[in-house]
Amino acid sequence: MVRRMLPWLIMILVVITIIVVTAVLLWSYLMQDNNRDLIGAASGVSNVEAGRMPAEKVRELTVEVKDVLTNLKTGEFIKISFAFEMTNEPGKEEFTLLDFKIRAVIINTLSDLTPEDVAGSKGKDYISSTLMNEINGILQKGKVRAINITDFVLS
Repeated sequence: MVRRMLPWLIMILVVITIIVVTAVLLWSYLMQDNNRDLIGAASGVSNVEAGRMPAEKVRELTVEVKDVLTNLKTGEFIKISFAFEMTNEPGKEEFTLLDFKIRAVIINTLSDLTPEDVAGSKGKDYISSTLMNEINGILQKGKVRAINITDFVLS
């Protein structure tokens, strides 16, 4: 009887081992991708170069968009100004040429928000990250590296 069951026991052990190894490999693969997604989602921004630049270089690559006035979803008005840090000079030139599209993206983004959405530092971070993702989708020669809100009035 033991001789008859031995091949079955070996086969069951091999199948269980294969299932466990596959499950462990699959779990580690999924968790690794999930951690990358969480890191990108936590910042709300994707495909942006990191690193420090000297102040002179930052100033050279910064474009200001001043006094964008629009209404929010609930009818309140917002007046906001930005300083966009670009990754390179061709990106800055392209950004300047497409300023009408940039303003349209800003107005469209803000018009979908409520005063509660823009309140506080989290609201300003949300505006910055949303705009960065939208504007980087438009630009081809460079990317927005950082967005600084330089003026903000909500009424």
